[in-house]
Amino acid sequence: MLLRSIFKSQREPSESLWSGEYGCNILRATVPLHPFKLLLRLMRFDDRKAREKRRSWDRFAPIRALFEKLNKHFQENYTLSEHVTIDETLRKFRGHCKVSLYMHPKPGKYVILFRVLADAKAP
Repeated sequence: MLLRSIFKSQREPSESLWSGEYGCNILRATVPLHPFKLLLRLMRFDDRKAREKRRSWDRFAPIRALFEKLNKHFQENYTLSEHVTIDETLRKFRGHCKVSLYMHPKPGKYVILFRVLADAKAP
């Protein structure tokens, strides 16, 4: 999913992305199409039974556990330099999410605002 996002191909059918003629070599090398589709169908990041209760106070309830694990991993494995800044970036998003924004003057009218801690010094 990260590679699909990097190549800006989230809306493209998986079959065409994995095609030998027009597809992306790195996707085919990472995982075959059938297991990828199976993972998409079966993978969940939280307990559906407790989700509604948690959603009442946490908008990110479906992905909170994964998000916290990623943050912990980044904190343990990355050291910031003295050239750090906070940056805001908008990403186009047309899914159903309470944190998405509608911004009429932007090319992608529906967006999610990300605040990013950016390190100007290359690792």
